Amino acid sequence: MRTAGTLTTGMLTQGVTTPTGTVLEVPLFPRHRVELGEDTATVDGTEVPVAAGQDPRAAATANLVAKARRMRGPSGAVRVEVITTGSTTVWHAVVTANGELFDATSHDAGTTGGRWALLAAGVAAVVVLAATTAVVLTSRPAPATVAAAPPAPPPSGTPTPYPQLPPPGFAGVADWSAPIAPGAVPVLTDNAVLVVTGSTGAPSVTALDPSTGRPTWSVPLPRGATTGGLHLAVIDGAPMVATSTGTDLLWWPLTAAADGTHPRGGVALPAQSVVSWAGTTPLVDLPGQHAAAVTDGRLVDRAVPAGATALGAATDPDGTVVVVAANSLGQLWRLRPGTTIPTPTQVTTPTGAAALEAVAGYTAPLDSTAATTAGKAPEVVVTTWFTTDPATRLVALVDATTGAVVGTPIRAAAADLASSGWAPSPRHRLGTLGPVLARTTPGSSPTGAHGLVSLPLGWRSTEVTDSAVYGTATTTGTAPTRLLISPNGEKTDLGSGSVPLGVVAGRAVVAATVGATSTLYGLPAATTAPSPTPSVTASAPPALPSAAPTPAKAAPPTRAP
Repeated sequence: MRTAGTLTTGMLTQGVTTPTGTVLEVPLFPRHRVELGEDTATVDGTEVPVAAGQDPRAAATANLVAKARRMRGPSGAVRVEVITTGSTTVWHAVVTANGELFDATSHDAGTTGGRWALLAAGVAAVVVLAATTAVVLTSRPAPATVAAAPPAPPPSGTPTPYPQLPPPGFAGVADWSAPIAPGAVPVLTDNAVLVVTGSTGAPSVTALDPSTGRPTWSVPLPRGATTGGLHLAVIDGAPMVATSTGTDLLWWPLTAAADGTHPRGGVALPAQSVVSWAGTTPLVDLPGQHAAAVTDGRLVDRAVPAGATALGAATDPDGTVVVVAANSLGQLWRLRPGTTIPTPTQVTTPTGAAALEAVAGYTAPLDSTAATTAGKAPEVVVTTWFTTDPATRLVALVDATTGAVVGTPIRAAAADLASSGWAPSPRHRLGTLGPVLARTTPGSSPTGAHGLVSLPLGWRSTEVTDSAVYGTATTTGTAPTRLLISPNGEKTDLGSGSVPLGVVAGRAVVAATVGATSTLYGLPAATTAPSPTPSVTASAPPALPSAAPTPAKAAPPTRAP
């Protein structure tokens, strides 16, 4: 069986009655995560192409219908969690292969869900799209909104107060601040903060110095381009910052050319293709059993074995870009260009495991060595296994080349694993799978050797960075506790402090939005204890409608003829 979100055997299901009275056995896992913006839609953290004038919900629904169809043909169905950008309210839905969408709040067969979580009247037929990677990403939070506008951001590099409580250990006065595009989420390298700046009609990709906030270089995006965010990648052996606009895959070198420029590279994306960033280089999943990756500046196709899912793309030691694929039997393939299917590698069964349950994720860390040398990045497959206890699973990391188990597997409750998917950090150094934290880099720097750590009871991740994981822990009868978890499992209470987007050059990178103005701040390490209350009180999020989440549509910018 080929599924878009997770490869499974012996899936746990639950009977659900559709609005038309049909009883479906809907898998409890995976649960696909959908985020809807004004003109964007992401499914499991991967951008779904949205045509000009199309409702983002319609684009997301077509993608989900394709996933449901791959589960069990016309009788398939999948569970969905839907949020709107900047909100924490989640709608639970079921999407079927024949296009039905209905409320999943009531799970028992014989009851009909009343509230529709996605409304996509524009989808009149089942659209079979390419499967996404098996990686399920947690949506990254939008910059926090503050109630009152602080003074206009001073020039980059000028110290300025941050209008909220800083993260623990960092000062409330930033070394620098810089305006960014509304809703933009930066990615951090060891020596730069990369972010989209400018207006939605004329955006640019800009690199900021993490010590001063001053731009070191900037390149324009195609006018009016809407991106699914920036990503780090290795393309044709060089470190790049890349993005997908829905119609094109674009990238720029992190290191300037001899003339000091950062020339843009790119390829047009085939219709119904989906871009995944799970590996060191972008994977383009194509309709049918095919996937492609960039080689010498163009997309080169690979045939994917029947019943297998393409997980991600990386570079072998000989310099060949390969596509990693797996099936529900635990077979791994490293697919090279062309149609020849190599002999698969069998995943090793960990001690204490009864049978493979799911291939939950794949990742290849973008460490500094991997960014410049082909084949250096260790590739890890995240797997879950049945045990003799029906309520317990075993989580194990597996080498994507040899199939051998790396590190020590860890036990986790099946119910906790079913509530969320694999969520890696931007450079794939860390990741979470439900209540389990995974270190996916080898050696002692910066996160320690490969390993797994149990997260606190009732854990839910809110941000996974390359140096720490942030989230909430909830026990019965108590309010959620906001925590920072180090790669070794050490806990720090966040209190009311902000969650940084990452830490670079000794500074926590945080953001705040006032109206349509978003500002990025670089907070140095604290020399004194933070004040007990924020200088500007954070406002409550706006109320969302009780029916389907409908993204607010901004008026299109006026464009020159």
